[in-house]
Amino acid sequence: MRARWILLLAMILLLACQGGTKDRDDAERFVGVYTYNDGAHSFTPCGSDDVYPLIPGEQLDELLAYQRAPGGPVVLEILAHRSVGPASEGEGTDEYLEVDRVIGEDTCQ
Repeated sequence: MRARWILLLAMILLLACQGGTKDRDDAERFVGVYTYNDGAHSFTPCGSDDVYPLIPGEQLDELLAYQRAPGGPVVLEILAHRSVGPASEGEGTDEYLEVDRVIGEDTCQ
């Protein structure tokens, strides 16, 4: 289990170090609930029950700045692309959202 967390952390760090400020061609617009709790970033798109692990990359400080209370949820609009990596729990893989840009606060309608 510890090796899986180390692998996940290494993947996040590698992706964060790839740099670049241009939006990726495969970036999608998402509006949903962002939370950061116990070292884990997650995102639930509005109207969905799907919870995606979030890789903040260069947007970490901006994401954290939107939180009003530690671990408190906030509705944000982001540009992100999907990636697949090792499951954070159990076997297999998870789909992750890698943040390209934080557009700002929004509301779920």
